[in-house]
Amino acid sequence: MIFFEGIITGLVLSLPFGPVGIYCMEKALIEGEKKAYTSAMGMVTVDVIYGIISFLFIIIRLKAIGNIFYN
Repeated sequence: MIFFEGIITGLVLSLPFGPVGIYCMEKALIEGEKKAYTSAMGMVTVDVIYGIISFLFIIIRLKAIGNIFYN
């Protein structure tokens, strides 16, 4: 259940209210859906990359903390 709550929370928090999201909305209004879709996919790609980097960093930190307690 916590997993699904995390997914829902992540989706709600990833709503495009930042500067890049506003840029995508502006692009959709001015240049059309196709250009906005391309911008949004770039935004999502960067967010996924940041998420993977954060996840890997957390795993490395947790392993280091685990080694401290078990040595």
